[in-house]
Amino acid sequence: MKYKIIVLLILLPPLGYSLLDTSLANIYFIKAGSLSKAAQYEGILAKPLFTWLTGKWTGKGNGGLMYENWTIINDQLMEGASYSISKSDTVFSETMRIELLDSNIFYTVYVEHNKREVSFKLIEITTNKAVFENTKHDFPTRIIYIKKGDDTLHARIEGIRNGKKDTVDFFMTRVL
Repeated sequence: MKYKIIVLLILLPPLGYSLLDTSLANIYFIKAGSLSKAAQYEGILAKPLFTWLTGKWTGKGNGGLMYENWTIINDQLMEGASYSISKSDTVFSETMRIELLDSNIFYTVYVEHNKREVSFKLIEITTNKAVFENTKHDFPTRIIYIKKGDDTLHARIEGIRNGKKDTVDFFMTRVL
């Protein structure tokens, strides 16, 4: 007869730290209060900070029905795609990724009307909000994702357009 030995390991965060991800495959400790500045989490992988963003989302935007999908590729990369459909035609599409590069997290997007990808650096992160910024880009200069409940996502782009401050809000619900 063969026996299996099961070892249960309980990890508690060190004093002054909080547990960020409790999955058995990934246990990360983050110094309390350090989630608000991107420069303070050198070496922290992107995956546990953005698990709430994964999945398929839908809403209204860009003149039609909007769809956005996020998938975790590995502990340093998430990939996303977004498109809008109006009257059976795709009127807008973009591909995105969130990745850890050189101890910083970037949101990089490719939209057909841009000649190349545009990257936005993570400047703020909480358990339900991520703010990315690129002050050198024309519009938007900020991309913000806010989780509102389990099944609602608020995406916001903001910056200066035609000399005036402009914001565009997208509200989506989780499909999967």
